Amino acid sequence: MNTPKDPHNRPDHGPERDRQIMLHKTRQAMQQAFDTVGLFRNCITCRHFIEHMETCELAGKRPPPRVIAYGCEAHSEEIPF
Repeated sequence: MNTPKDPHNRPDHGPERDRQIMLHKTRQAMQQAFDTVGLFRNCITCRHFIEHMETCELAGKRPPPRVIAYGCEAHSEEIPF
């Protein structure tokens, strides 16, 4: 007599899978929080900032320290690579 296999007892489920799901959800929540407060929206992460010259290509000059640290309205996350 063959008993049907439990669909919930799969090798890809278990503690490791649960850990992976939790890590993924944590990353998503952290990214959303960082985006909300603009934590990574600064000159260093903006495509308009020319790092070796420390200038903004939109403004044509070096941004003030507060703008470098916190970003501005024209921040662009479009990564060219």
